[in-house]
Amino acid sequence: MTEILFGLLNTLVSIVSAQMISLYPIWNSLKWKKHKSLLFFSGLLLYIILSYFIAIFIFKIKLENLQLIKMALSVPMLTAVSFLFLKRIWQRIFLVSLAFMFGPINSGIGLYAAQRWFINSNVLFTESIATLVVTALTLPLLLLILKRLCNNPYMKQAVTFWRFIWLLPVLMFGITIMTSSYLSSSDQNLSFIIVRIFIYFALLLICYLLDTSIRQAVQAKMASETAQLERERAESLEKDIKAQKQLAEDISPESLIVCGELTLNTANRKAYLIDTDLKLSSKEFDLLAYLISRENEVMTAQEIYKAVWKSPYVSTDHAFRGCLERLRKSIAKSSYAVNYLRTDEKGYQFTRK
Repeated sequence: MTEILFGLLNTLVSIVSAQMISLYPIWNSLKWKKHKSLLFFSGLLLYIILSYFIAIFIFKIKLENLQLIKMALSVPMLTAVSFLFLKRIWQRIFLVSLAFMFGPINSGIGLYAAQRWFINSNVLFTESIATLVVTALTLPLLLLILKRLCNNPYMKQAVTFWRFIWLLPVLMFGITIMTSSYLSSSDQNLSFIIVRIFIYFALLLICYLLDTSIRQAVQAKMASETAQLERERAESLEKDIKAQKQLAEDISPESLIVCGELTLNTANRKAYLIDTDLKLSSKEFDLLAYLISRENEVMTAQEIYKAVWKSPYVSTDHAFRGCLERLRKSIAKSSYAVNYLRTDEKGYQFTRK
């Protein structure tokens, strides 16, 4: 019975660590609260324990085939959880592949330690304890780097990256399995453990470099796109300035009022945004001309109404508000706006946005 319990401990360490690798880096996408996380891991432990004892006592699988039991339990669990992340399927495939790759590393090192340094002890017990220790030392750093990689803010711009990167852990898993065929832990060959340590640190380094490369590549692309937009904006601005100058040349200096992209012709009472006729009404034109003449000043409704409508302001008269709202919509695409200030000096101000 003791051997069976040691085998269960070994199985728990392997499957829980694999599940952590496949879930933790993208845990935020589930938005689980603590009680949901507790329920999930409680269910995971129950699944492992029940399935393990069913395999041992009902299907009569021997402890010598413990690796087969762990694989049989891991595959359906990792596959089932993958359905929670269908929108990030390639990222899931990468993490699941990595979870399978991590198993031979920590269990292999644990088995090597048990057979090399604890010859007179219970092999399964020492293997389980050594695997637990190795997992506790190696898993946190791997999870930290994976979380940084998976939560890279530029990942949305690097979608195609995930369609190929999952091959990396698969390749490393293949190397680990192939080296196991001629680097046996039972031979106490030091190369057996060196290969696994090398693959572990190689994976850490590669994931870190991939994260850095994606950040730099996307930032460079964004900088290039921003520069292109700036060039296009500059060309458009230059074109607008030429069009506005051409329009101003056709208006006599006495009738010309220019304010930013706005051009007013007082002779025919027309207002233009660059070279586009705003088609203002007579009062809207007068209101705009008055606001331009008092740019950046704070004006009360009474002042504006008296200057434009040539009569005292009446609060029940909605002509001013209606005219002002229509003018605001007409000049919305310009760099100017009519703002209402709610400070100590209340009133309207015609100013740059």
